[in-house]
Amino acid sequence: MKIFSTAALLVALLTTLSNSYAQKVELTSFMKNGLAVHAVINGKAGNFMFDTGGGISFITPEFADRIGCHPWGQITGYRMTGERLDMQRCDKISVQVDQIQANVDTIGIIDLKKFMPPGTDIDGSLALDLFDDKVVSFSQSQRTLTVSNTVPNSIKQCDSVPVHLVRAAEGLSLTVDLPVRTNAGLAWFEMDSGNLSPNTLVNKTIAGALGLQLDSEEQQNLGMTLADGKIITSKATVLDLILDGNLGTSFLSKYDVTVDLHNKRAWIIPLSHACGVKSTQ
Repeated sequence: MKIFSTAALLVALLTTLSNSYAQKVELTSFMKNGLAVHAVINGKAGNFMFDTGGGISFITPEFADRIGCHPWGQITGYRMTGERLDMQRCDKISVQVDQIQANVDTIGIIDLKKFMPPGTDIDGSLALDLFDDKVVSFSQSQRTLTVSNTVPNSIKQCDSVPVHLVRAAEGLSLTVDLPVRTNAGLAWFEMDSGNLSPNTLVNKTIAGALGLQLDSEEQQNLGMTLADGKIITSKATVLDLILDGNLGTSFLSKYDVTVDLHNKRAWIIPLSHACGVKSTQ
């Protein structure tokens, strides 16, 4: 009986350690307000943007050549303005970010020189598709990314909201939409650390429901409420988008966000770390 009890305790301890797994990654500044991360892909080190709105991770043709990848096929996605974006692919990719190991079926290949200022030294971009089914905590202000398999107890005490997981590009892409209350119902705004605009971007079709003028190209004052009751104030730009809206670095510089990608919940924490009452949603 004593041997059985010891074994049971060991199993319980190992389970607890497994459930509390968490790895924090330090991010670095990139360009204006963007963030970058050092990673090893198929055994080769490189520097990559980190973009929560990127959808699918991708590398440059030069880096693909370094890892011995022969690009093939096509992945098709769309930028938030509706512009079609085609890229080739590499399969069976191993990505290590600090101590986080991820194996993904497919990543894209994009010539970043078309989108970056001359002389930019970057090997690609990493996105949330690497952390499918995990708990991801992102802090723009602290420049950290924490990946774990459970929501920290300190975060669980805070209000949570449902999220939409958006899987475009034949299911390869993964982005997170946060719920925003409007006069007409819930809208869903993409959480996008790659959007360096100082403004919240709003689809013209829902501008009126947020008290904005849909025919104005000028900056407008926006006050909107998240599904957990938090009031967000910012400047807004109304655009012709293929999504409801986009919360970029202007939002993420004020809030840390933890997303449970398995259970489709998010915790949006002000930098003051003040929490509300738990939501019943």
